[in-house]
Amino acid sequence: MSGFRPRELACLLLLGAASLACKYDPHPKRGEQACYYGRCVDGYVCAFNGFCYPPDDLPMPSGTGGVVTVPAGTGGKIGGGGITGYGGVTGYGGVPVGSGGTTAGSGGSTGTGGATTCQPTRATGSLPLIDNMADGDLNILTQDGRSGNWYVYGDNTGTMSLVSSNPGAMCAIGSGFTNWGAGLAASLNSAGAQICTYDASVYSGVRFTIQGTIASGMVRLSVQTADISSTAAGGTCVSTGTTNDCDDIYGADLLSGATGGVDCYSQTMSWTCGPVTSSSTGPLTVSIPFSYMSQQGWGRSFPIFDRTKIMALQWQFKTCTESTCYTAGTSFNICIGNVTFY
Repeated sequence: MSGFRPRELACLLLLGAASLACKYDPHPKRGEQACYYGRCVDGYVCAFNGFCYPPDDLPMPSGTGGVVTVPAGTGGKIGGGGITGYGGVTGYGGVPVGSGGTTAGSGGSTGTGGATTCQPTRATGSLPLIDNMADGDLNILTQDGRSGNWYVYGDNTGTMSLVSSNPGAMCAIGSGFTNWGAGLAASLNSAGAQICTYDASVYSGVRFTIQGTIASGMVRLSVQTADISSTAAGGTCVSTGTTNDCDDIYGADLLSGATGGVDCYSQTMSWTCGPVTSSSTGPLTVSIPFSYMSQQGWGRSFPIFDRTKIMALQWQFKTCTESTCYTAGTSFNICIGNVTFY
């Protein structure tokens, strides 16, 4: 599909702080270098506000929830001097520094704190609920080996807000995206600056509620896995050519008449998915089996959908279908709720 490369030209969208131009500095000043997919250069850690700090000089968060506005112009491309921007981070919840050491007996000294880390984890199948958004923060539920965060990402052409303060829903509001679009996502296994994989092979699919509107575009649920994601996006895939052929991750477009309960797209340039008024009976429940998901076809083929290496779930607000691109720019007001495996 010409002209559409999800995440290929994206740049970090910072939550709760003004964005900076994507750039690399091996020795940044305190709080002046944006985190890169939750990561920083050696000797620095990614704080809750999405910026890099020395481990012993971190800012403290003032709270969670609310409306976080992401300004336009935060995108980047791969430059001759290195990578200057890709979209999305895996969370901002909590200070990414371990607790300090304890006094080792009489005359002992206090140990130094260590960086928070995560390890690949595996679902048991006993606790499938990922997040019901009841607490109004940016964290998913911490259970069954999962510990992640909600975040937004996109190309560098539009503006976007993340609304997390309303219990029961995580809403993304945006407009003006004319390249490949934007997205709302939740990481499943992350800790501070580190991203790890989550094995969800015990489950058959993903279920969630959705309501809202999108104009000049469509929604796709994608499952980011480490083997297909580029190293710039936190994965292990390395492009085989001069352009990025990684990041064509498995997913499913929300199309009318599709199998697996996906049915909210009207086959026009605009659609309404579920009720949007305060008097409505509730949002639409969508169930998508893993077996229904596929790659879009623009990138390298990965015949096996490896659900043992899941990094994040992504609701992509696309300016393109597989056959049509909407150059006028997409706008959306979409709320996601009650996300669960099944």
